[in-house]
Amino acid sequence: MKPNLVELISQTVKLKKVGKEWEGLCPFHADKVPSLKVNAEKGVWVCHSCNIGGSVYDFVMRRDDVDFAEAKHRLEGHMPAERTTVATYDYTDPDGKLLYQVVRYYPKSFSQRQPDGKGGWVHNLKGVEQVLYNLPALASADTVLVVEGEKDANRLISEGLVATTSSGGAGKWKPHYSQALRGKKVLIIPDNDAEGEHHASQVMASLKNIASEVLVCRLPGLADKGDVSDWLDAGNDVKDLEKHYQKPDAEPKLEIKGSIYEFKWGEFVALVSRMKEAEHRQPSAEIKINMGHTLLAQSKLNLLYTRTEIELAKRLQEKCPTQDWGHIIEQICQETLEALRQGEPVVELWTSDDIEAPRYILDPLIVENQSNVIFGDPSASKSTLAVILAQILMLPWHDNPMELQAPEDSIRCLYLDWEADEQTIQWLTTMLQRGAGLHPLAICYRHCDIPFAADFEQIRQHIDAVDAKVIIIDSLGLAAGGKLNDTDPPLTFYAALRKLKNITSIILAHNSKDPETKKRSIYGNQFFTVQARNVWEIRKVQEPGSKLVDIALFHRKPPPFHGLHPPMGFKMLYAEDDKSFAIEPRDPRYVGEFLEQMSTRQRVFELLKSGARTPKEISEELEEKESHIRVAISTMKKKGLVVKVGLAYGLAARGEEV
Repeated sequence: MKPNLVELISQTVKLKKVGKEWEGLCPFHADKVPSLKVNAEKGVWVCHSCNIGGSVYDFVMRRDDVDFAEAKHRLEGHMPAERTTVATYDYTDPDGKLLYQVVRYYPKSFSQRQPDGKGGWVHNLKGVEQVLYNLPALASADTVLVVEGEKDANRLISEGLVATTSSGGAGKWKPHYSQALRGKKVLIIPDNDAEGEHHASQVMASLKNIASEVLVCRLPGLADKGDVSDWLDAGNDVKDLEKHYQKPDAEPKLEIKGSIYEFKWGEFVALVSRMKEAEHRQPSAEIKINMGHTLLAQSKLNLLYTRTEIELAKRLQEKCPTQDWGHIIEQICQETLEALRQGEPVVELWTSDDIEAPRYILDPLIVENQSNVIFGDPSASKSTLAVILAQILMLPWHDNPMELQAPEDSIRCLYLDWEADEQTIQWLTTMLQRGAGLHPLAICYRHCDIPFAADFEQIRQHIDAVDAKVIIIDSLGLAAGGKLNDTDPPLTFYAALRKLKNITSIILAHNSKDPETKKRSIYGNQFFTVQARNVWEIRKVQEPGSKLVDIALFHRKPPPFHGLHPPMGFKMLYAEDDKSFAIEPRDPRYVGEFLEQMSTRQRVFELLKSGARTPKEISEELEEKESHIRVAISTMKKKGLVVKVGLAYGLAARGEEV
């Protein structure tokens, strides 16, 4: 047998039968029009104003502020929790004479009563002029804190402050209360909810031209409906309250984060994104406004402040009337438009002995804060390499088998995946962890469907959320979108990427081959290569049925501050059950297929290891023009790497590498 929900809620709320449901004033907010609905047949309740509801257990948990286990215990036998008095709060006249009391009960509820003159009580306030709590202390105080309940007022009083409240909680402020605060500095501390904001607005309006100054204190880190007592219970110091005082009309401050403009004032944050100023069109943007963790509004803006902004300000004023939203929205539009049109400022760069050279985040493969492209054939192990690089950065893995120089501290990575899927990347990471004998590994991952530039604002927010300093883009073609042989996709992609300041990108790409020169490059328009700051080609060799895979990396385009690096290589050995792989360094010059990709000098050097040869013999064996061979030999001779033996050339005795 289920507990009788109507009977239980009637202990706290006066319910009235309306059709098949029961209605009453919601006990969880300052309800004036019955918004609590109870469906006895379904055993559920809901408040459409609070947007909360649930079963009988949910009601008891919220009413009594207990967890599920305790709520279940209290409902055993369907017996109502016993109502007991837990506190009484005296309201007095300026001389301290008791006028009336507010009584707090457990489970949480309140009543008001006045003395009957015979030692008893009359349980109403008829004929009594209501006053502010702690009234005698207000007369001599210069500064008074206004909160929403007697419990909070007493907590601040115990800390040596002068605090007050009005009986009945939020929304019950009466105009005549303000006279007790005439000429004083008033600090309002609202609860963290819409009712708290409305109450603060009501108090401010009442104190206009009466108090000497009115400030609002919105406390950071409060949960929904949290109050100043909760804030102090969390370990905060009452002395820090003054850090959070602000004028109701505090000005939003702008911080530009790439293509996202962030405005902050107090507990409010406005994010402006997707800004456009197309020719012959009004400049537009999208805006999202939060108060703490609560979303207040999300809308499209015309930055020239037209009727749409007026309507947005009106909606916000209804939700949070403590702010002058008309002025705020207008200011946001003006500053956004000005910053958008002004663009990046001009800076004067001077030579300096203190300036540091650009550095590698993974030496010598990945340049910090630059776009690094690794391109190759399909199934060339690009994603596997990316997973390995991510773990070298994040652990950091100093004795990594690729023999890369890892950073001193861990650097977080975000894997942005347009090509594979979550399971594939998780499986590759698991195989690496097993094969290398590492502790369990993790990687931040996001599945992507739309082009990078169109999804930029969301990606920027995810980067900030996980505090990533490196992003892996898999793969370039899908992330760029459009017809890859046109100029628009690469230019749009790199323009968006440049907005990510102080972010290193590792971009995986497919390759194309010139039918005449056989030269490989990043697939698509040449701007994919031109705009990249550092480009490597990945090659893979694996015999059919073999568990051994050879991987080589060839430097195709160096960053502007460094020359080409020599080829790098490693081998991967898959376990018999294909559930792990081990990695070892391997010189790519020992793999014939890789030798063909090396420079003429490197190939000549490797060939001469097996004995001296004439330029013509070298030309025939390497299938290279003899003129190119003679140029390479001339350079090697100047460096002392080769010596002439008759008509042939051989390696110098010191045997140094090219």
